Amino acid sequence: KLACKRLAEASAAKGVEGLAKLQERVETANKKLSEIKANLSKRKHQIAKQEVEARMKEVNEFVKAAQEATEVLVSGGDMAPEAMKAACEKAGSTQAAAKKAIDATRQLLGQKQREARANASAEDIKAELIKMILAVDAAQGELDAQIGRLRDQEHKFVAQRLIKDATDHVEAVEKKLADTLAIAAPLVSEEGQGFSAFIWLAEIMSALKKHMSVAEKSQEDLFAMMSDKAETVPEAKFLSFLKTVPELKEEDATLFSDE
Repeated sequence: KLACKRLAEASAAKGVEGLAKLQERVETANKKLSEIKANLSKRKHQIAKQEVEARMKEVNEFVKAAQEATEVLVSGGDMAPEAMKAACEKAGSTQAAAKKAIDATRQLLGQKQREARANASAEDIKAELIKMILAVDAAQGELDAQIGRLRDQEHKFVAQRLIKDATDHVEAVEKKLADTLAIAAPLVSEEGQGFSAFIWLAEIMSALKKHMSVAEKSQEDLFAMMSDKAETVPEAKFLSFLKTVPELKEEDATLFSDE
């Protein structure tokens, strides 16, 4: 404009008019450029919002799945060990998936917050991000509660298994004890004299075998001595003979009574 003013009046007026039109065109272009920037920023914020909302939807779905899996486990009553194990594994896997989704969403929200801070015109998206962060915190709190319920149920399951195993062992021991008592009953029963007589007879036979070995006698020799060469041995003679066997004596006293 200053250069135009140095020209002749007619030329100067024409030059100023042309410059004014050019200035108007520049201002129009700047206005359009500002609108484009604003629209781009708005579109960018919309995309960021949609991305975060999609992540939040995913988080809510995972947390809901974890809630359902944990609820089945907690309210399922008495379950078979294999069914309980499968339910615990399912609840644990859904909770792990929910935690992974929450962590990824937190990371995305942090990134979008940093981008929003760098843009003075992003107040709307900043407010939206704060709401979403609070929603993620709520989802995390719910997931923590489900994790606690699962841990309690797992501890309860382990305790039940330990009690069952201990009960099975005790019952097995009790059965073995009952069997042992049944076998040992003749030894401790007051009516077990027949069994005692059998034990004593076994001891007598062992002593007679030892006596035959020491005295170098055969069974025939021993029978002849007890029976006086008769075909049978009377009980009185048998008992009398036993009193003469050294292996059945202790300091000249017979180890066995006539009974």
